[in-house]
Amino acid sequence: MFRAVFAAAPASVPAHHYAFEIYAVSARVEVPAAGQPPVATRAAVDAAMAGKTLGKGVLVGLFKRG
Repeated sequence: MFRAVFAAAPASVPAHHYAFEIYAVSARVEVPAAGQPPVATRAAVDAAMAGKTLGKGVLVGLFKRG
């Protein structure tokens, strides 16, 4: 299952970057981090992927309203 969550920045925010990372892994990654702060969730995902990462891609976009 894949779920993506997006939120738009308010018009008053200056230009900013979004970075999307995608990983190819050799096995299913289980991360029971629901309700955790983003830093803890990222650490849990990184730990769960340790030794299973086959490849990584990064897309960085610049966004500015108006």
